[in-house]
Amino acid sequence: MNAPYVWFPSDDFLERSNIARFMRKQGIATYAELVRRSIDETEWFWDAIVHDLDIRFFRNYDRVLDLSAGPAWSKWFVGGTINVTYNCVDKHAVSFRRLKPAVIWEGEDGRSQEWTFEELAAETNRLANALARLGIGIGDCVGIALPMLPETVAAFFACAKIGAISVPIFSGYGAEAIASRLNDCAAKILITVDGFLRKGKWIPLG
Repeated sequence: MNAPYVWFPSDDFLERSNIARFMRKQGIATYAELVRRSIDETEWFWDAIVHDLDIRFFRNYDRVLDLSAGPAWSKWFVGGTINVTYNCVDKHAVSFRRLKPAVIWEGEDGRSQEWTFEELAAETNRLANALARLGIGIGDCVGIALPMLPETVAAFFACAKIGAISVPIFSGYGAEAIASRLNDCAAKILITVDGFLRKGKWIPLG
């Protein structure tokens, strides 16, 4: 039996880490202090994180956390509006990261594919526009029955871009299982493929 492998970061690696950069920016001396402040000053911590990570809101939030109804019904970033596709794809597609890898994929048969942020944005927009032309909009459910593909990433981001709700469906489900899930959420459309490889065999989805 092989001994467990434990990786310990070097001092130089730690010094260049994002968390060390954040701590220096906030004047925090130790990791223990950071943990304590994140617990004792929750609203300060998450507001600082939002700004540090450049998470952009289309409408800024009025407050970070509302506990007025109790912890079980916490409301975060109250009054803010945000789009995950803009923050994860669009803003990077027009930045210095535009030609950097956004998706790196390797198939079961050894084929590989890589999309830059610019390419991921183009594929996402193409599908988002197609969904919009089909009448899909805010609050509509979209079934996604896809294997592990770059296009699967684009499908989820396309739904988020137009405000639709992604309903992931395991590609190994049979027709009845897929139909029951689509009916339960009243999905308006299903994004899928003809088939896919699994353990070297072609599995049809028809």
